[in-house]
Amino acid sequence: MQNAPYLTDETQDFLDDFQSDYDIELIGKETDEPERVEAACTWNGHRVGYAERQIHRLTFTAEGFKWKHPSGCTVISAMFDKPIKAQEVLLDADRDELESEDFLQELRAAIVAKCGNISGFAESNLI
Repeated sequence: MQNAPYLTDETQDFLDDFQSDYDIELIGKETDEPERVEAACTWNGHRVGYAERQIHRLTFTAEGFKWKHPSGCTVISAMFDKPIKAQEVLLDADRDELESEDFLQELRAAIVAKCGNISGFAESNLI
């Protein structure tokens, strides 16, 4: 895999699942952007108390891919014209997952658009 030397478990799980489902290795990078958000933390029966807390926004951006054709004799490698957001995960300060969203439809469409309609895509479940 040609990604950062260390990927978070959430991103590695996403990449492993994608490769298992489609037999395609994604090439890209993960960013971790800390953010501060205000959230309700107390209620005394009349008022809500708010506090700031830190969260992390992990984003995996696919820059390209490698796909081994089902015939086994050809590996297709390609880079996207512009990076495609593949997954975004929000973690709390303890690194527990708050929410996750993937962009599989957009990612699959970008891969098909990059390669065109070549034989073998039906076997990969991309189309």
